Amino acid sequence: MSWRLVARKDVADAIRQYHLHLTGVVAVLLFGGTAYVTSRTFEGIGAPPGAVAGALATLGTFLVPLLAAGFSQGDVVGMRERGDLKLLLGLPFARRDVILGSVAGRTVVVWASVLFGVGAATLVALARGANVAFDFLLFATGMIGVIGAVFVAIAIGISASVSTETRAGALAIAAYFLFVFQLWNAIPMAALWAVNGFALPPSSPTWVDVVINCNPVLALWNVFAAVLPGNPSFVARLPSTPPVYRTVPFAVGVLAAWLVGPVALGARRFDRTDL
Repeated sequence: MSWRLVARKDVADAIRQYHLHLTGVVAVLLFGGTAYVTSRTFEGIGAPPGAVAGALATLGTFLVPLLAAGFSQGDVVGMRERGDLKLLLGLPFARRDVILGSVAGRTVVVWASVLFGVGAATLVALARGANVAFDFLLFATGMIGVIGAVFVAIAIGISASVSTETRAGALAIAAYFLFVFQLWNAIPMAALWAVNGFALPPSSPTWVDVVINCNPVLALWNVFAAVLPGNPSFVARLPSTPPVYRTVPFAVGVLAAWLVGPVALGARRFDRTDL
């Protein structure tokens, strides 16, 4: 498939331009440093099972989306500004191949950085005598990879929809703060305030909580809380009978929607753009 060739080119470019080296070094230093700090308790004994993995999951939720958004936002629009896109589309590649290949290539680089970081952190934790919960660590690594892919999709969707790298960078960073720092919550609250006559009611209706939990980062937290309730975690524990919008199937659906939706919208806009 043509998109695979674009993906290979994207990965090769990331290696040649030292982007993979940079993201890998950042991940190794921050994940490794976190493991060093959390692998032993204040009493000087090895940390209990799940402590290191929980700390890495916390860090990954903030770091990996930033790496993914920052690394991916200029991919498509950068080729457009440099004129590389016209040359690429002059070959037997469709515009959709460019979008899918960019998503795949950037995701591979982000995943590689995550693996480098988690691998280094695991070695540091073991060397310092921590009790590493490998089941939690593997699951957390996989879910961090998923949120990384989601933010790659969001950034590539933005990159395909705008005409300058400046706009792409601003929108990608805005998306990062919107979701990671829970600014998303203000959107349904503002809508509720408006429809309620510019005043907040005593209690929020269910639809507000549903929209709030459509945040992909919050969906990731809900998966952690539901699947690994007995491990130390940065998320609030779920009630014994959580509402539908905080269940794993709903969270998985939210993550899938954010993985596919921005790419589809970006590809549609890109198809209609006069290059």
